[in-house]
Amino acid sequence: MEYNAGVQQQLAHFLVFNVDYVGSLSRHQFIQPVANTALFPGPGPIALRQPFPAYGGSFSFDENVGNASYNALQAKLQKSLSFGLNFLASYTWSKSLDIQSEGQSGSIETIYDRRRDWGPSDFNRAHMFVFSGIYQLPFGKGKQYLSNANGFARTILGNWNLGWVATLNSGQPYRVRAGGDPANVGGGSQRAQVVGNPNSGFTQSRLEWFNIGAFQQPAAFTFGNAGRNNMTGPPLKNVDFIAFKDFPFTERLNLQFRSEFFNIFNHTNFGLPDAVVTDSNFGVITGTAAASREIQLALKLIF
Repeated sequence: MEYNAGVQQQLAHFLVFNVDYVGSLSRHQFIQPVANTALFPGPGPIALRQPFPAYGGSFSFDENVGNASYNALQAKLQKSLSFGLNFLASYTWSKSLDIQSEGQSGSIETIYDRRRDWGPSDFNRAHMFVFSGIYQLPFGKGKQYLSNANGFARTILGNWNLGWVATLNSGQPYRVRAGGDPANVGGGSQRAQVVGNPNSGFTQSRLEWFNIGAFQQPAAFTFGNAGRNNMTGPPLKNVDFIAFKDFPFTERLNLQFRSEFFNIFNHTNFGLPDAVVTDSNFGVITGTAAASREIQLALKLIF
């Protein structure tokens, strides 16, 4: 079920602004929790607390009971080509909620109380901003500058175009998990116990992204009280850049030189921290979420 409402306003003959509310609701989505786990946490053999002990243990169970919702404010400023420049600036402030973001992810803690897993979707990003554009430099034949320069100067300096895509996104959500099966129920993705404020009392760095002292392994035969995906990882910051130049030979034959720079500033975008409370690297970020700077050069013959 999808619904939206928006307003579009032309600010100038080459500039248009949009603002929209966009929402959706999903029902009866496919999920695959672990079934035939113990009906309640406790000591002793799990089989004595299973609804169907004859099956010999827990198993994956397909059902269509997943719910989800999405609500967003979307704003866009678009400039059509004028004075050699066009650009698009887009911003989204949103929240996506569900009980399992991928049908077979196995993230449900207990099939007997799916409401415990209602939380931000795995792909939820609270803030997303993208600014992209192309600028035709005003140099060369028929342009504002160097239009009457000699052929060599026009060949070297004329017909250049610059482009960019700048992306700024909030971090990815994640959950802090317990190690093993402290509830002794035979399955499910169990979460940690919150005993403090994970966002204070420490100095944030790659080696301690959150206050690791705020979590601990749940007491034996209990579920932890940590929510699903209530933690946020590092943000994403990236700028891609392109510079290309045309060498026209005839009306139908053109040689184009392209230089493309991905993550031109070589900004390090960290991945998610280790979020298993019993791991030795608990709270430590050990990887990246995006590639380092890449440069590629190309020649294209267009005919």
